[in-house]
Amino acid sequence: MARTGVTFEQVVECAKAIESEGENPTIQRIRQRLGTGSPNTIHRHLRAWTAQSQPEKVVTLKLPEKIQDALIAEISRQASEARAEAESEAQQAMATADELAEEGERMEAEIEALKQRVEELEQAQIEDGARLSAKDEEVTHLRQELRAERAEAEKARSKIGEDEHKYQAACDQVVSLKNQLTEKMEEMSDVRSELKVAERDATYAQAKYDAQTSKTLHLEDRIEELRNELSQTRTDLQGAIKARESLAAENTKLQVALASVKKTQKTRQRSTQTRKKPASS
Repeated sequence: MARTGVTFEQVVECAKAIESEGENPTIQRIRQRLGTGSPNTIHRHLRAWTAQSQPEKVVTLKLPEKIQDALIAEISRQASEARAEAESEAQQAMATADELAEEGERMEAEIEALKQRVEELEQAQIEDGARLSAKDEEVTHLRQELRAERAEAEKARSKIGEDEHKYQAACDQVVSLKNQLTEKMEEMSDVRSELKVAERDATYAQAKYDAQTSKTLHLEDRIEELRNELSQTRTDLQGAIKARESLAAENTKLQVALASVKKTQKTRQRSTQTRKKPASS
């Protein structure tokens, strides 16, 4: 807010008090007495009061009567000329002083306006600093959230890696069981071939019937054992296949969860970048 200037009454009252103390009421003395006020404003009020309060001084000359009339006429003429010249100079000086006072008051008003603008800018700077501090806190919070999400994503990746390892182990086990099944089937094929040979030989050699029968029983027992082993192998294989399918389904779920986490990270990163952009005027 602009300062309230001193009033005419305050300047007049102070000037009278200074005169009563026997001193000349100058601008500096009045300003010191009041403790405030623009020198230009004090000058304007002081000049107005001086013009109102000081009557025109008349100089009385005491001369002998013989030459009084002639001297009075000449002195009056010279005094009139001097007074006219002095008044003209005084008016010019007062006009100049008035112009300087008005210019000074205008400059003081501009200075007050500039001071007010500076105060507004300082207040705006304080508010901008507060908003910037709030933005910094928000960025720090978002960074903490991002770090937490990255840690969660890393855990998900680690879990996927473990599941992939388990899945690979299950696949290896399936391959091993398949190899075992192949070996068993090959062994059974060999046994069947032997059985066929034995049966063919039995046709041609009745004398070897008992031996062949014993061998055949033994082979049949072996076949039964192989069938049981084959059945167990198939059961194990089915269990491994189911385990692999279960792991594959879990792996798919984890992949979907990881994709969702990545998408959330990208969305929040875009949101963070948008908040960092300065607001348009």
